[in-house]
Amino acid sequence: MSSPAPGWSVSLTQEAAGVLEAMRTGGNHELHDQLVRFVRALALEAGAAADADKPLPGLPMGTAATTSTYPAYRS
Repeated sequence: MSSPAPGWSVSLTQEAAGVLEAMRTGGNHELHDQLVRFVRALALEAGAAADADKPLPGLPMGTAATTSTYPAYRS
C-alpha cells in the first residue's frame, strides 16, 4: 500500500461525520452535498492561508475555554 500524496486534509469528528451520513441516508442529499462542499472550501481556504503564513479563516467562537477549533494538518 502506498502512502497518500502530500497535501491538505480535513477530518471531522465521528459525531459530525455521523450527522452528515444520516443526512445522506435520510434523503437530504442536497443539504449533505452543500455541507460537504462547504467543508471542502474551508479546507482549501485554510490550506492556502497556512501556506501563505496568514491567519486561518473564520472567527473565534466564545471564550478561550469554549472556543471551537478546526485543526488543519499538512501531510
